[in-house]
Parts: sequence; structure tokens; C-alpha cells
Amino acid sequence: MIRKIPELLSPAGSVDVMKACYAAGADAVYMGLSRYSARAYAENASGESYEDAIRYAHRRGKKLYCTVNTLFKEEELTKDLYGLLAPLYEVGLDAVIVQDTGVIREIRRLFPDLPVHASTQMTVSGPGSVRVLQELGVKRVIPARELSLSELSKMKEETGIEIESFVHGALCYSYSGQCLFSSMAGGRSGNRGRCAQPCRMAYTVLNEHGKEAQGLYDGHVLSLKDLCALELLPEIAEAGVDSLKIEGRLKKAEYAAGVTSIYRKYLDLMKSGKSAEYRVSKADLRALYDLFNRQGFTEGYYRKQNGRDMLTLKEQDFRAENEALLLDIREKYIRKELKAPVRISYHAKAGDPLGLSASFTARGEVLSVTLTSGEPLTKAEGRPMTSADFEKQLGKLGGTDYYAEEILGEIQDSVFIPVSQLNDLRRQLVSKINEAIDRSYRRILPERNREASSAEQPEKETAARKPEARNTEDSAVPKFTVLFSDLSQFNAVLKRKEVREVILESTVSEADRYSELASRIREQGMDVYLALPQVFRDRARRYFEAHLTEIRDAGFTGFLVRSLDGLDFLKQHALPGIYIGDHTLYGTNNASRAFLFSAGLKRLTYPLELNYRELLHLDQNNNTLLVYGRVPMMVSANCIVRTAYGCEKRARRLMLRDRMGNLMPVMNECRYCMNTILNSRPVSLLSEREAVLKLAPAHVRIDLTVENAEETGKILDAFISGFLKNTKTEEPEPLYTKGHFRRGVE
Repeated sequence: MIRKIPELLSPAGSVDVMKACYAAGADAVYMGLSRYSARAYAENASGESYEDAIRYAHRRGKKLYCTVNTLFKEEELTKDLYGLLAPLYEVGLDAVIVQDTGVIREIRRLFPDLPVHASTQMTVSGPGSVRVLQELGVKRVIPARELSLSELSKMKEETGIEIESFVHGALCYSYSGQCLFSSMAGGRSGNRGRCAQPCRMAYTVLNEHGKEAQGLYDGHVLSLKDLCALELLPEIAEAGVDSLKIEGRLKKAEYAAGVTSIYRKYLDLMKSGKSAEYRVSKADLRALYDLFNRQGFTEGYYRKQNGRDMLTLKEQDFRAENEALLLDIREKYIRKELKAPVRISYHAKAGDPLGLSASFTARGEVLSVTLTSGEPLTKAEGRPMTSADFEKQLGKLGGTDYYAEEILGEIQDSVFIPVSQLNDLRRQLVSKINEAIDRSYRRILPERNREASSAEQPEKETAARKPEARNTEDSAVPKFTVLFSDLSQFNAVLKRKEVREVILESTVSEADRYSELASRIREQGMDVYLALPQVFRDRARRYFEAHLTEIRDAGFTGFLVRSLDGLDFLKQHALPGIYIGDHTLYGTNNASRAFLFSAGLKRLTYPLELNYRELLHLDQNNNTLLVYGRVPMMVSANCIVRTAYGCEKRARRLMLRDRMGNLMPVMNECRYCMNTILNSRPVSLLSEREAVLKLAPAHVRIDLTVENAEETGKILDAFISGFLKNTKTEEPEPLYTKGHFRRGVE
């Protein structure tokens, strides 16, 4: 049974597209600012134009959500966030969509009654992360697009949170927010709204022996078809989804309005109570196909875990030519703006002022305004005013946000009023309607927040300008941490006494061997941690719950936490030990770091997209810095093994070769049904010892992924010599990158 008819939420890359979407039937629109939007290359809006857009929406009974869904650097958060949102908050912005936990924390402090929606970039993949975010004050979540209907239903039942779920548009191959492909390959970060979409390019799949996989067409093995869930709307609503989201802030108005109108049609069918008769016509599916598609559509992950049929596998996007459809959309929704209904009444009597009133709806309530002419009406010497005259002049609302749904009046005696005066009174009435609606949404910014923000800024800005003042002396050498992924690396790690801390990937063995491995590590005087998977969905949760006894008995010093869902799992089951946050939790500013510490983490790993000078802005409080390792470029629910060879239900190590000949290892983990694509070159900061020590991390970490035993030994020896003994040492890998340590991202 459908719980309620969900909201229809449409994308807008500009104010004009926003207007077209409202005309086409959107209940709400999401649109970015000129900065800090996950679609930085959209036209977006800013300043007064955004404030006017909010008023435009409200006068039509619609909502506007502002996307501030990128990661913020420390200086940006302290200097820009308040100024960007304060005027929108006062006008009555309906909600803000956020990726950065630090931004959420600051919004809750500065604008306590501004609703916050957690972006899909936060990789919300279970009730656990929802619980953490609810404690932070989040009202709505946009879960990972990879979740099934049953997972969404479970999330709703366990938490009661508002859920917003994508139903149409482009799909990322990686879990949103967990992709560093564009960032590491070319410096354009998806976490900063500048993704270059390397997933849409061709790649050759190689097996363990370097042999090419066959039958992959043009090799677009990372390019997913566009999502179209139109036929699933009743099931999505039954799962408890509150808002249906259309993707496409970089698309034109014809696309956004056309898709919106078709989804509006079927939501209205559901609203009519005829869900049993719910059938999507071939004509409507064809119209969606003609507006935009990539080799057809997919229903995404709602009903299936993954599959080759979800991929384009071919080179070109396909757009059918249907000029008649585009012309129809332009005529209905782009050239004609949506107007809101008002009811106008008048009372005209000689000797009395003319009385006007209007009733209308704002925020779900019926409001009214009244107005009287300054001078009393005179008796007509010639032709008196008729009801038709009043209706004609009072109904001229074409240049306003409204149309006259009804005009009622009473005329007593024979009266006259100049047309110019009546028109002026009509304009005054419209102005009062605008003022009443705008006032009903307006918020007053707490004065203490104004004062606190302005008082805090100079000190923070000064600290940002002079980060060197926060550095420690080049004396404390950090402890060595090694994370390993394969048992072939195990002995090489244990032989290096300089290693003080070892982290086991949870997939390094079955859980029944955890105790043995942990014991051998402790015998060497090393602390030992267990790393949770980067995405902690139902499969991971079930595995860990089934092996809680083995995990407890292993006596781990603690756990490496890579997601809010993983953190919640540890806390829910009271697993003892120290919780270390990985770089995937994105502590890119001090507010996000403060939140992560308050949530139960005792140490954080520096994020990978900040450069050295930006890292200096962060509080130097028990940090880990990655100094060597192949960075996970993508973490995906789709499976390259299944795409290339069919599901074999066993872990394999494949390679992707790009057009430049670079080879990227692919690690598929059947235990969690998850793929990880690693960078072709490892990050190495061996030559950056002086800068690393100025950051004063408590630990430096080496991540071992696809390295064999011999390579492992060389890497460890090089860093032990270079960092601990300060001996000039050659890089263990001739082809390496410093990642963003020097260059950073925009």
C-alpha cells in the first residue's frame, strides 16, 4: 500500500530551467549557487537572483532546495559559508543539500531551523549512517543510488527519516562521494563539482595473465545507462520514499521540463487512487528516450545488485531527433510561466472608498489581504461601472506571479472610478499579496549568530594566512602504520620491527583466521587493527554480525572506520578498541573533524584531496597521513568480472588499461559484492619527509594492495630508511605520483 504520494523534485542549472520545471509539474527544484555546488559548470544562480528565485517558488506554492554539496576547505568554511547562506536563510530557503559534515555542523549552529538534506555524495547506505546524521540534525537523506527497494524500506522503517531517491537520469559507476578517478587522473574533483567523467571513456579489461577480455564492444565498461524508474514509481512509493529526484542540472530546459511533465503525469495517476491500473505507455517511454538516453535505459539497482545490461558498452550517447516533442515542451512549459491562483473580491458603493480583497494560499494556509481606495467613489455622470469593467481591470495579472481564479463583487448605486486609478489599486493589491507570501516564509537571523560569525572571522582568517605559525618543530618522527590486503605481504610486514601498527583488510582472510593473524602481530609488539569495508551495506553487516564472536576474540586494538554506517555498527555492537577514521570520511575542515571526533573516532586520516598548505590549516590532533599506496579511484556495486566474464562468485584481480596504456588494478570482493579500482600509480611521499614532519602526524601509513612479498619488503625498507633514519633513498616504485600533496584540487 502506498504510504503517500512522493514529492517530485527536478533539477535546474539556471533560473530559467527552474521556472520551466515548475510549469511542468515539479513540487520542488534543486539548484546550485555559483560556488560549492556539485555541478560547478552549470549556470546556477547567486546573490539577489537566487533570493528572487526563492520568492518565485514560494509565490507558486513550490519549494527550492539549494545544493551546497561539495567538500569545503577550512578557509572556505570560515570565510564563505555564512555569507552565502545568510540572505537565502532570511528569504526562506526551504532546505540545503550538503555533503560535508562540517558544513552540516556549521549550518546547525548558525541557522538552526534551516532543514538540512544529506547529499547522495555522503554515501548513505544503511540505517546506521542515518542514525549518525539524525544526531547531527539532518532531516532528509539522499541515499546511495545503489540501494535496493528493500534496503530503502528498511531504512525508512528503522529511522523514520525523510528519503529522497533518484528515479531518472545519469548514474555514476562509483558510489557517489567515493570516486577519486577524475581527481587523481586530472585534478578535477567530483567532490568539488568538477568531475571530468573519465568513466565515460573506453577501457580494455585484462585478466590475471594480461589477456584481453572479449565481447565488450567498444570497451565502455564503466559507463552506465541512464536510470529510468518510471515503471517502478508505485513500488518506490510503497518503500517509503518521500521525494522522487530527477538528475540533470547540466541538461537543457527541454530535458528537465519534459522529464518532469511525464513523471508528473504518473504521480497524478497514483494520486487519483488508480494505482492498480498503473501502466506506463510506450509513447511516454519513447518521449523520455528521445529527450536523452545512453543506449537505452536501466531501472538501476532498485531490483538488482548489478549486471552487464546496465552498461552502455558502446561509444556514443544517443539522442533521437524529435523536434515536435521539443517544440511541444517549449510551448507548454518554457514560454509559459506557471502562475498561482488568487481570488479577488470588491465592494463598490458611491460615497464609500472602493474595497478590494484577495485570498490565496501560502505554506498550505489560506491568507488574505485587503485594500481600500483613498477617495470615496462618486456617482457616475455618464455610463456607470459594471461588473464586467471591474473584472476586466482587476483580472489583468499577466505581468505578475498570479492569475485570477475568481473575481466576485458587489456594486451598489451607479459608481465611477477612473481606469488608471483602478489599475493602480490592482497593482497595490498584488504588491500586498507578494508581501504577505514573502513575510510568511521570512526568517529573522538570530543576532547572536551575526555577532558570533563576524567576531570569529578575523582570527580564523589570520590563522589561515599564516599556517606556518601552527607547525611543530621537526623533531618528532611519526609512528609507522602498515595496512595489508593479501597474506603474501604478511611475513614481510612482521619482519620490520620499525612498524608499530598493522591494519588488516577484513578480506585478507575469513573471520576464523582473524585471531591467529592478530596474535602473530601482537607477538611482534605491534598494535593490530581491522579495516572495515569502504561501503558498509547489508552484505557487510550480515557478515560482521555472523562473525562477532571471532572479531571480539581476536582482540583487535581497534578498527579502521571508512563510513558512518561502519562507525554505527561498531557502536551498536559495542566492539571495544580505538576507532580510527580513514580518509574516506573526508575531514577536510576543522568542523568536520570536530564532528568525527565527537562521533567516537580517536584518530583521523588526512583527506587525500588537500595539498600540503591546506593540511596545515587543520588542527594537528592525532592524525594519520598516507605516505604510500594505490589510491582507490572508484568503489562500485557493479562488477567488472561479471561484465567481462560473468559472475563467478570468487575474488579475482583484473586490470583496466586506458587509452594511454596505464594499467589500473581492479579488486573485486565477492564477500561484499563490491569492486575497487585502484590508481595506476601509487602515491609516494618518500621525498617529502621534511614537509610531512612539519605536519606532525602521529602516524604515517603505508597501504599495501597488489604488491607481492618482494615489493612489500622494498617499499617498507625504503620508507624506514628515508623517514626513520633520514637516509636519502630512491623511490621503491619508479612510476609514482605525489597525489594532491603539492597540487591539490580547485
